[in-house]
Amino acid sequence: MFASFVQFIEQNLATKRSGNAVDDQQALRLAVAALCVEMARADMQEKPVEMQRAKKTLAKRFCLDEQEAEALMRAGSSASDQCVSLYGFTKLLNEHLNPSGKQSLFEMLWRVAIEDGKLDKYEDALMHKLAELLYVPLRDLMLAKQKALAAE
Repeated sequence: MFASFVQFIEQNLATKRSGNAVDDQQALRLAVAALCVEMARADMQEKPVEMQRAKKTLAKRFCLDEQEAEALMRAGSSASDQCVSLYGFTKLLNEHLNPSGKQSLFEMLWRVAIEDGKLDKYEDALMHKLAELLYVPLRDLMLAKQKALAAE
């Protein structure tokens, strides 16, 4: 089982040694989708409204049509189901996102978390954990939260 997980990570999340921009972009999209799914599930409930927000947010961020966004959500859900740690996702994002890209990611994740009208303590805890893993200062995390709340 562990071998199949390692193979999944190598195929879908690891930075390609070829430096192929398309492969890198696909891996980044999958990592972002998986984190959106993780956020939607953080409160121990997979609420359709949060999953729908995640799909809409991914579609907007990556300029995807409905079918492409749905496929990315399925892939993100699968990656989330198979992961044992957030490290694979955050390592890739750290390698490829600048501070403004991370800020945008956190705004997306906050929007997913608050879509159901409340912020659960587990959602908040996941945001803080991700901020640590992505080396995002608390100040920037709170600014992203304010922007997400203001957009609602």
